[in-house]
This record gives sequence, C-alpha cells and structure tokens, in this order.
Amino acid sequence: MTHQELINLFNETMSEASAIVGSHIFNGIPDDELINAIDALRYMDPNHLGANYSDRLTDALYFIKYGHAYAFEYAAMFDAVLNCENEKAGENAAHIDSIKPVTFGCGSFISTFSLVFAYSNKKENRRNFRIHQPGTDIGVDLTQWPLTFNQEGINAELKQMDIVDYIANHFDPSANLLAFTKILNELDSNVVDAIIDAIRNKAQAGAFSGNVYYICISHSLSEYEHNPSVREIAERIIEAINVNNEFEIDDSIPEYFYQNTVSDDERLKLLPVDPDELCKCYGFVSGDDDKYVSVLKFFGGSFNPAGIDDVTHQLKSHTPEFRAIRTVSQVRMQIIRLTRIEGDNV
Repeated sequence: MTHQELINLFNETMSEASAIVGSHIFNGIPDDELINAIDALRYMDPNHLGANYSDRLTDALYFIKYGHAYAFEYAAMFDAVLNCENEKAGENAAHIDSIKPVTFGCGSFISTFSLVFAYSNKKENRRNFRIHQPGTDIGVDLTQWPLTFNQEGINAELKQMDIVDYIANHFDPSANLLAFTKILNELDSNVVDAIIDAIRNKAQAGAFSGNVYYICISHSLSEYEHNPSVREIAERIIEAINVNNEFEIDDSIPEYFYQNTVSDDERLKLLPVDPDELCKCYGFVSGDDDKYVSVLKFFGGSFNPAGIDDVTHQLKSHTPEFRAIRTVSQVRMQIIRLTRIEGDNV
C-alpha cells in the first residue's frame, strides 16, 4: 500500500471506531455498555478486572484512546530497525533483506500497520533504500479482535493461541524480528518464565540459525518504572536466544530513529533512560520533562479522521480522565539486535 493509502486506512478505521462509540452516547450521556467498556480500560485501577477484546465496542474505545499513540510508537520502533538495516546493507555487513516479524499480543495489528507505514515512508521518500518489503506479520493473540488492521494490503496472519504454544509448536524459523507490544507488562511472571523457557528450547534446537535477529519490546511506562522484574525480561530473552553464545548483542538500535517532519527545536530522538542497564531502555526524553510532541504533527497532520473530536469531547465531558492520547513524552522501548559472530554460521 502507498503512504497515502495507509493514512486513509487509518482514518477510516478510526472513523469506524468513533461511529461505534458514538452510537452508545445519547444526549451526551454514555449508555451502560459504554460505561462498562470505559471502566474495563482503566488499567491503573487496582480493581481493574480486565477488558474483553472480543467485544467490538471495547476495541473501538481502545483504538480511540490509544490508536494514534501506539501507531506512532511502533512506527518509531520500526523506523529505527529499517534505518539500521539499510545502513548495514550499504556497508555490505550482515543485514536483513526483508523483515519477517512475529508479534506477540498483536491485538488489532496496530504494530503491523506501523511497520508497513514506516516501510512505505522510507521507500517513497528515501533514495537508495535497500531493504525489501516486509514479510507477513505472524500475529499471536488469544483473542481475535473485531476491529483490526488485518486486511488486504497489511499482510498479517493471526495465530489465535497462547504465546508458549506458538513458540513451542508453531514457530516459523524464517522469522527474524520478535515484537512484544505491551504484552509482557500484562503477563503473570510464571507465563513470562514459560515463554523464555520455550524460546531457550527453540534456540537449543537450532531454530535461530539466521545471521541477524531483532527483539523489540514496548513497555508500559508505569510497569517499567515500578516493577523491577520487567526491566530484566529483555536480558533474559536475549540470554535464551543466545544460549550457545553465537551472537553479538547491540542494544543501541533506537538511536537509529530519526525523522524530519518537525522543526529542529522539536526534533525527536530516542535516548537511553537507563544508560547503565544491560539491554538499555529508550524513551523520548530529549526535551524538557513537560515537553510533548504531537503525534499528529509527526504524521504530517494527516491522522485526524472525521468524527473523533466530537466523540472524544463527549466522552471527556462525562469521564474527565478519558483522553485520546495524541502527544508523546513517556515511551519506553527496547530494541536489541543479535548478529551472528563470524565463523558461527550453520
């Protein structure tokens, strides 16, 4: 799909979500079903019972609340990966010709949209871009979301199963990028342990025989800052894949992110928030603490679909803390590149 076609698709999907939510607002008052959906997305509430992502209304509300922010965050993540691989290709170094992702906790495939968006932006606007079109994104999720980007032109495939089952029994050995989009923050520690054990078993069986791999992790800021075990997950995943010490590790990939759509004084960079950590975590911390960057500005002002402003205004009038996140300041992500040590090729 072209850059403009992707923008149109995003806006159409957001407009559809706005229409779904708007149909549950009468005289400015949300009905009981919408109030329940709002409550289900209060992740910070200690009494939070979890959201039903197979419910179309919940998905629509989720997309209105997080769609812009997550589309941006994942686009920045893949922008860094694409820039890195393009530079490696130009240096005739080991590189990935085409990203072949597996996304754990794929949900509505926002991250897949972002990968295709980042790639189309590079292909259409950058000379001598050497990386080929991404392969099919294998999305792993227990739930099939009704509102999804998994459609023609996005190139995604849902594997509706738990992550451990997929890695143990269905893992595609051609995959070269493993993306964990917020999901690691939501899993019980026993499940995380089982995922890492499954990855280690695959590595010991020779499933990671390629020359270059990526691990991309998007964190919830609050979980990353307040749950020390979350900070160690990336390192544990890397240790599992590299159980035979076949790879060199580079955790500075987010520094390859750059863009030219904002003025120099608002230039956005990913910088390490914990420079001394192994598998450094990065965020947008280059400006003042209270400085926010508009997601709409990053996307050239194009992601502004009809209907969403009215719906978000009505929701905020009834639920003041509700907002559609369209500014970015507090993002935490890890992108780790594993390159096979010369002489260890199988």
